[in-house]
Amino acid sequence: ARKEADLIVSEAELKAERIVADSERQLGELKARIEDVRRQKIQFEMSLKALLDSFARQLSGDEPV
Repeated sequence: ARKEADLIVSEAELKAERIVADSERQLGELKARIEDVRRQKIQFEMSLKALLDSFARQLSGDEPV
């Protein structure tokens, strides 16, 4: 019975280690995706600002249409 209990505990520990490793991998992927979305947001904001600046210059007559 002791051997069987030790085997069950060992299997549970291995399963827990796999779960932790998988969770850490998923966390790394999510952090990378978040960073990518942040970069996209910055690029979008810069593009939108450039477009709005261009429209503002056109409206003020500083830039040909």
